Amino acid sequence: MSSGGATSNVLLALVFYVVLTSGIVAYVSMENEGILIGDLDIHTRESVNFTISEFSDFDYKVLSGKWYLDKVKGLYCEDNWLSNEITFNRLLQPDSQIFENRYTIVHEGIEPYYILVRKTGLYYDTIMLKVDGNWIYLESGKIPLLPYSYREVFYHDLSKYEGEYSITTKLNEIDNTVEVKINDVLVNTFTGIPNKNILSWGYVYYNGILSYHSMSIKDFGTEGKTVVDDGKGFFAFGDDSWINTMKSFLSHMGMVLFWNVSGIPILLNMVFVKVPILVISFIIVQTVRGSG
Repeated sequence: MSSGGATSNVLLALVFYVVLTSGIVAYVSMENEGILIGDLDIHTRESVNFTISEFSDFDYKVLSGKWYLDKVKGLYCEDNWLSNEITFNRLLQPDSQIFENRYTIVHEGIEPYYILVRKTGLYYDTIMLKVDGNWIYLESGKIPLLPYSYREVFYHDLSKYEGEYSITTKLNEIDNTVEVKINDVLVNTFTGIPNKNILSWGYVYYNGILSYHSMSIKDFGTEGKTVVDDGKGFFAFGDDSWINTMKSFLSHMGMVLFWNVSGIPILLNMVFVKVPILVISFIIVQTVRGSG
């Protein structure tokens, strides 16, 4: 067998190995995160009352600061110089979404807190609901010296609820609107919110709370739907579409190949995926140089 044929066989074997390994890693990562595997529905969660159970296996992620679970207070945080930020759901490079999240909040102070409506890796299309006293803002992310890409406000007297009320946000990425309900009554609809930006690559958080001050979440529930193009110019809504499964799988696989995914040690990724990719690249370069 010629050296060229042997090199080709090695190259094909390495390519097959990398694709197989990255596929397995992507699948394991998706199962660990509960992201659209088969008929698993990650979008809808029944309302959970944190004050009546420990919910040790309930899936939430603390992004920064500290959150505690208590049968009296529920899920709560305390005053902190660092933001206390928590989320209940994230998606990798999702299609357009309709997400409705309902929180029962206990917040007796006048300090502001934020509800994550859509948090991306980019300030421009990140959308948060800021509750500041009786003023409720919907605003984009913000970085110094740059203006908000979106910021609107309305007034609602929250003092009449005596520190405990439910607040619901409903994001519609098709109509570019966000509805806000207080105690299940619609109080405002924000329109013209920014679309997701093409630069917002990676994970998107569709709910959560951010606060620097003491507050608690007694109850939380969410319902979401993915918008899928049916190929006929119409859109359908479904939580377990095979199209979304394949898109999520390929996105995870791409992350494994070119970066990494959460839950997979970077050292294992380097040894089992990145090193073979470097070998493949070396063989390709040597082959091109030899035939040049």
